[in-house]
Amino acid sequence: MTKTLLNKSIFLFLLTLATQMGWAAKVIGIKFADTYSHNGSELVLNGIGLRKVDVALGLRVNVYAGALYLAAKSSNPQEIIQSKTAKVVRLGYAREVGKDKARETWKTNFEKICGSEKSFCFKDKAIFETQFISAIDDIEEDQYQEFIIDGAKLKIISNKKEKALIENTQLGQFVLNVWLLSPPNPELASGMLGQADFSKE
Repeated sequence: MTKTLLNKSIFLFLLTLATQMGWAAKVIGIKFADTYSHNGSELVLNGIGLRKVDVALGLRVNVYAGALYLAAKSSNPQEIIQSKTAKVVRLGYAREVGKDKARETWKTNFEKICGSEKSFCFKDKAIFETQFISAIDDIEEDQYQEFIIDGAKLKIISNKKEKALIENTQLGQFVLNVWLLSPPNPELASGMLGQADFSKE
């Protein structure tokens, strides 16, 4: 077999494997499936956003890629947040993030959204700190974190391990707000809402 034919065969094999595994996209080296199975139903990939952080003047780095899965595709953040159907945010990390830094970021989001009385604020700070914040753990590079919002229930999964199951509708809406309405950088919301494509990043 010639080198050209061998390379072609390898490419076709990898393409077939990716299709069988349901890979729909690869953003900053992180793979996401085109569907997410939840309670016997298949949620569809709505879009993938990027969490970027400024580390120096003119220098931005990618922290994670975030995929949003919905029962049906939508670009309307308010409708998504208020919908009673299941929603999943799956984060794939491009670098290590310690729990102290991650928890501090969530607290900052809480103060930014609830301190200014924005929509979908979560006002029970005690539940937020004792149940939600305590479930945010260290994340290594190439690991995934999932936030599953289904009705009044919010489940947090970190590196395939369930960290919390909290029953509170407003908390689930607040969490979605952080990504879709009040994101730390615009690429996060625009990607998740299917309004931007970062597959070439």
